[in-house]
Amino acid sequence: MKKYISILMISFLLFTSVVKADEGMWLVNMLGQMNIEKLYEKGLELTPEQIYSVNNSSLKDAIVALDYGMCTGEFVSDKGLILTNHHCSHDDVQKLSSLEDDYLTNGFWARNNSEEIPILGKTISILNKVEDITKRVNKDIATAIKEGKDKSFMMRGIIHNIEREKNKESGFETSVASTFGGNTYYLFYYTVYKDVRLVGVPPISIGNYGADTDNWMWPQHKGDFAFYRVYSDSEGKPAEYSKDNVPYKPKKHLKISLKGVNEGDYAMTLGYPYSNSRYLSSYGLEELINVLNPAQIAVREQKLGIMKKAMNEDHKVMIQYSSKFFNSSNYYKYAIGENKYINEFDVVTLKRNTEKDFENWYKQKKSRTKKYGEVLSTLKDSYEKRADYENTEKYYQEGFIKGCDMVKFSLKGKGWESVLKKDAKEGALERKIKLSRKTTDKFFKDYNFETDKKLFAAGIKLYVENVNPEHTADILVKMVKDFDNDYEKFADYIYTKTLFSSPENFERFLNDPTIEKLQNDPVYKIVQPTLDIIYKLRDEFRPYGSIIHAQNKLFIEGLMEMNKGQSLYPDANSTMRLSYGTVGGYSPKDGVMYNYYTTIDGYLEKENPENQDFLVKEDFKNIVNAKDFGQYANKDGKLCVDFLTNNDITGGNSGSPVLNGKGELIGVAFDGNWESMAGGIYFHPYFNKTVCVDIRFVLFVVDKYANAQNIIDELDLIK
Repeated sequence: MKKYISILMISFLLFTSVVKADEGMWLVNMLGQMNIEKLYEKGLELTPEQIYSVNNSSLKDAIVALDYGMCTGEFVSDKGLILTNHHCSHDDVQKLSSLEDDYLTNGFWARNNSEEIPILGKTISILNKVEDITKRVNKDIATAIKEGKDKSFMMRGIIHNIEREKNKESGFETSVASTFGGNTYYLFYYTVYKDVRLVGVPPISIGNYGADTDNWMWPQHKGDFAFYRVYSDSEGKPAEYSKDNVPYKPKKHLKISLKGVNEGDYAMTLGYPYSNSRYLSSYGLEELINVLNPAQIAVREQKLGIMKKAMNEDHKVMIQYSSKFFNSSNYYKYAIGENKYINEFDVVTLKRNTEKDFENWYKQKKSRTKKYGEVLSTLKDSYEKRADYENTEKYYQEGFIKGCDMVKFSLKGKGWESVLKKDAKEGALERKIKLSRKTTDKFFKDYNFETDKKLFAAGIKLYVENVNPEHTADILVKMVKDFDNDYEKFADYIYTKTLFSSPENFERFLNDPTIEKLQNDPVYKIVQPTLDIIYKLRDEFRPYGSIIHAQNKLFIEGLMEMNKGQSLYPDANSTMRLSYGTVGGYSPKDGVMYNYYTTIDGYLEKENPENQDFLVKEDFKNIVNAKDFGQYANKDGKLCVDFLTNNDITGGNSGSPVLNGKGELIGVAFDGNWESMAGGIYFHPYFNKTVCVDIRFVLFVVDKYANAQNIIDELDLIK
């Protein structure tokens, strides 16, 4: 590993934290400004205009953001059919599942449009165009400063006004996104569709095979895919769910290649990466690895152990907590890997070397020294001063707010207090009771009393024992001491007495709600003072966040000036990006070489009836053993499952299409490898890999296992 680090140091010093081999999540509207020749050398056969065009149909019209960028999807038919990841559908499938209709375990396949299930609240956003509005924003900032407006809310007001103005002018939903730390601004125009229906999803034993064990690892054998369909009114415009709506006809949908992939093939992703911090200073990085990640790891480790045990013991709990477990475990493991590889690659030192180069550069001119001379020292000071608060905030979020459902439910108490006061508006209480009765059952559907109680005990214990005592409410400390610091006994008492711990308790409150009952509730008595402390701390430490933001903006501005003439890409921010690379394996350590693809043979080899992560359904095993792979087999007659590329992706890219040089679909991105866990901060030119499900495996499952010929018939297959 030391050899790799020394190579990294040389590479980093040469390129000063900017573009390295295949690195970059490039804004689709700026493809003409990047080194497009490099893409052609690797195998791209399309022009920038064929990828992003405002006036003509282009690839960007086939790419969608699910739920405003939580995941990515792509149109694969002219009837609004969307392909994405199984794990992007996990929440929807879990909410639809019950012991009677267990879509998690058994999967779901609509045989026709009438069987498709509406997913209320789900959105699909289609990008229309992008505009550079940096000059407009800077002008508005200058005007606001001149008028003496409060800087804390200034940017929010400026962005809101621009979006409102452009929404009205264009008829599209618009979103302003800052890039390069606030040095540039773009306006994105979207059409947002709200009638989205589930079409097909494989059982979890295919879609999440290997589960947490294989997550962020290679080799993998996941069939991580799912299908939705978008509906519109009869004119193709967005509409709320209606039986009268029709399948949306997209401007562009992807053709699907059955030719497979070979090592060295060009691979391209288009998607909506959520966020990364490649321009983060060494001081921000130290906060991440020394404060934020350790707190997240500590709390989630406890929570996951509790949930896993309960899920293994009760299938109903497995259904209830499947989505919660997945969402928590995903970035628990990521945080562990992130810290591991930031340390192994010595990224803090690499960042400091960039900062030394930056310092040497600005000292060459007095004007630069005047502008940038205090940036790094101010960043260092601000991060140090807010470290204690950030630790408290992280434990509060992980242990209190996300610790258990009951505490989250109790946050409704403040709203109850307002309607129970003597000066409350007439009829407010009755409306509150009526609304609560409508929503309570939905909340408790995915709630288990005993499991939640254990989560509460663990979360409170971790909070009390790991934050500054001055940040802990006196009443919480007293109540814990009353139980001799026995958090399980404390939890038993709380869950017996509180009105928020069960539908029965809450219903008794609804039958006779009084402000005295609320204010004397044991959970309300500890949560509200804790909230007061957190709000006070936020007000106290907010200035440091503002200082860090301003100095980071200045730091990035200096880096851009220092590297003038080079193509730079901005950090991810849930806007459409292109990344490019090639198909290929890698060697993670001496004597080990990973192939670039896996096959169904490995799927069966991993089977373990004693491990929930590696259960194989008998009906699927029978189909696989029949070896009727047909047109989905590779040239050796084997069925490929997943493959690797060196594309640069991050969260939000889940479900992104993996395309060949012609823009044909060859796979769907769903994960990164373990060695790429530092990728949010630093892209390693050799170790960073994207894990993709082979489109041929997707089609095999749909065709041979699900017998969903209706889906196959919609697709444009290229042999």
